[in-house]
Parts: sequence; structure tokens; C-alpha cells
Amino acid sequence: MVKFAGYAKRPETRIIQVLKFLGIVVLTLSVLFTVSLIRMWIEKWGERKPVPVAVTTSMISSSTATSTSLVENATIVPKTVAKPIELTLKQGDIQVEKIVFSSELENNAPVDELTAVSIREKNRLYCYTKINCAVIPQSFRHVWLDPAKKIFASIELEAFRSPANLWSYISLQNATPGQWEVEVRTENGTVLARQAISIY
Repeated sequence: MVKFAGYAKRPETRIIQVLKFLGIVVLTLSVLFTVSLIRMWIEKWGERKPVPVAVTTSMISSSTATSTSLVENATIVPKTVAKPIELTLKQGDIQVEKIVFSSELENNAPVDELTAVSIREKNRLYCYTKINCAVIPQSFRHVWLDPAKKIFASIELEAFRSPANLWSYISLQNATPGQWEVEVRTENGTVLARQAISIY
């Protein structure tokens, strides 16, 4: 009779089997979680969404380099506005189409239009301005005036397209109750529009 020398593998205990199983489950969940985070990041930051711009033939100037670069990266959509906006392409023509206060913005647009706001109910107050300007880029300012008509904040805004959706906000924690105003000013200080709101 022949005898073989060697060793027999000891059977794993129940605890070792459970720990191995849990390790595999944790590793699998970690990989799935990481993959979902990468997917969300790619969806949020990886795509370049085209910005809809209403373009008419009158908006294309004789400067082909400027007009080509503006139209090249834009999606051309039909202009559907209740009141037609007339833009003249003379240098310096600026039109403030809208100025409103809002409690928040969504997709660069106000979700509501406020005429009064409570300090206890809201943390921030936004001022939204829609401006048509023939020359871009162009600098503007939102000048926030407190009830004593002193400058509370002066915020520089850049318009890179026309119409431009510009906005600024203040924190209501330090706001004095009373009648506040925001002036929309050009780079040289000319007041284009003014809107008032009551903070209580």
C-alpha cells in the first residue's frame, strides 16, 4: 500500500465565509456608486448645450468676422415674443427690456416677481435684468441703494450676448427695512433703469 504525504485544506469557518461575502458586496456597491457618480458628472458637466439665440438678417453686420463667430456657435430658433423687440445696430444702442426682483433664479430667469419681501421669509433677494445691446461684450452695473439712498452694493455685470440675462443678489440678513432701489448703470455711470422694492 502506498502512502501520500501532503496537507488537507482546512474547511473555512462560517465567520470567514461571511466576511468574504460582505467584502465582495461592499466592493461591488463601491464600484456601482463610483460609476453612477462619474455618469452624473459627465451628464452635468460634459455636455455643451447650445444656447438658443434669435437671429434675424438685420442683426448680421458688415463685419463678417464678428457676425460669423456669433452665429456659428448659436442655435437659430424662431423669435416668439409677444412684443417684438426692435434692435438697431448703431453703436451704443441699449434697451432694458425687463428689471424685476425675485426670491430665486432658475435657468438664469426669475421664478417669481416681487414688489415686497420679508427678511424673515427669504435669505436672498435677486435683481434680474434683461438687456438688449447692439455692441457686445459690454459692462453694466447693478447699484443697490438702501432706504437712505446710500450705495449698499455695486456689482459689475458683463453682457456677452444680446439679449443678456444679467442678475445680482444681496443677502437679506444685513438689510435695513424700508424702500430699496436697484439702478442699472452703464460703464460710465449713466442710469438706464431703476426699480424699487419694499423690504420689511
